Amino acid sequence: MPTPSPSGCGPAAAGAERIFFRWVFPALLAGIFVVYAIFRQQYVGATDWYGYYQQGELLKTGQVYLPTELPASDYTPLVPFGYIVEDGRTIPQYPPGYPLLLAAASFLGLTFFVTPFVGLVSCILMFRLVRDLTDRRIAAVFTLAWAFLPVVVFGSTSVMSDLVAATALLGAYDTYRRGRLFASACILGFGLSVRPTNALFLVGFALPLLRDRRLIRYGLYLILPGILYGIYNYRIYGSPWRTGYNDISYDLLRAVFPQHFGFYLWQTLAQCTPLIVALALWGLKPWTREKLFYLLWFASFLVFYSFWKPGGDRWWWSRFLLPGYPPVFFLAASGFQRVRDGLVPRATVPAWRNGRVIALFALIALLPAWEIYFGWNQHDLWKRNRVRDYYEVTQNVAALVPARSLIGSVEFTGAFRVYTRLTGYVSVFDTTPELIMEGFRQHRDVYLLVESWNQTHVAIRALLARFPSEKIRDIPPWKDLTLYKLHPPPAPGSPGR
Repeated sequence: MPTPSPSGCGPAAAGAERIFFRWVFPALLAGIFVVYAIFRQQYVGATDWYGYYQQGELLKTGQVYLPTELPASDYTPLVPFGYIVEDGRTIPQYPPGYPLLLAAASFLGLTFFVTPFVGLVSCILMFRLVRDLTDRRIAAVFTLAWAFLPVVVFGSTSVMSDLVAATALLGAYDTYRRGRLFASACILGFGLSVRPTNALFLVGFALPLLRDRRLIRYGLYLILPGILYGIYNYRIYGSPWRTGYNDISYDLLRAVFPQHFGFYLWQTLAQCTPLIVALALWGLKPWTREKLFYLLWFASFLVFYSFWKPGGDRWWWSRFLLPGYPPVFFLAASGFQRVRDGLVPRATVPAWRNGRVIALFALIALLPAWEIYFGWNQHDLWKRNRVRDYYEVTQNVAALVPARSLIGSVEFTGAFRVYTRLTGYVSVFDTTPELIMEGFRQHRDVYLLVESWNQTHVAIRALLARFPSEKIRDIPPWKDLTLYKLHPPPAPGSPGR
């Protein structure tokens, strides 16, 4: 009688496994996509959401520069956050990779399905890679854990580039392992155009590349997407290596490192769970060059963003580390395999009939329950119609003010451009008063929408002191969001209003 392998199974179990992977697991993946689609973001506003969306809409029409009613160099407040003015042009702040996907999807009316689809692709790539490192049963349970990781759900349901950047690295690594060097280089190059900090991946990826006799060929392949991205940067920003982020060195601060480093480690532990982290540490043994690559892959993102000024307070700032999280799951899967094989007495009962192995698989399979619980308790993840309040605010304001009115705000300038025919302007720029005066010269009504946290902002107080104002009303659904109508200042020598 043949000796069963530690992970072996009998004919009945093998048949059940074939059914699972042919029908059940694909259905689970389809269900995950449906979940992402149900909770997907369908509205935009603020800075990042608006900026990506607007750039995608412009690219769809073959444009890059944002048009403004008046010259942007003279009236900068007309330019929403997400765009900057340089040499008289209004140029995007964000790299083109993710907006290109939005533009392509927009032709089919599927703009807000991009990240749910990318989320599904990330799950498929995670399954393929973990299957290659271990086996498909382990790959299945770890794919489900990846799918419901709160920051992955965030990336799959938001108009943001974080998961797109992570999926590009997964795709580049998967195709490299399969010998498809050209595809890998193109995907990696695209990933750099989604988020330039994806170059941190090369810190670890250099280890397998330097020992690969195809290194030069891979480098030559990578030059092609690099040239295309460089041409774009040169045409838009005047330099092949410059992006819309400009000089980021001012946002790399040693002072924030201790707090941010602790924050990101804690979020990794809380979201991935101590079980995944412990398995990942166990998976480092036996030590190999490939596992050093995985460790450097994660550590490079952790260290870099610990110096990055923004972030470090809300859980979703862990999205910065999302491109660095895949190797945590690779190592955890390897650690899981080590534990499983150690639990199976050789030459006795098959693994599928070992109670301890079954319990171990069940623990990983139940991780989504914790991950969903964690996300639910944050009160800003598992919500339908997220960001709809930006749309509702703009509609409520548009119903109150005349056409062609100027509407100042901080959060809603982009949303007014997308959802109304009103002219939004940023209310906290130094040159905002000049724009307001130009509006009065054109005999246009001018309004100011003040968010609660900006009531005491020095620029807002200066505007209300310079221009006579009347409160129109508070605007729902936000709390303490107040609409004022501004009037021309009294002429010199005339009595005050």
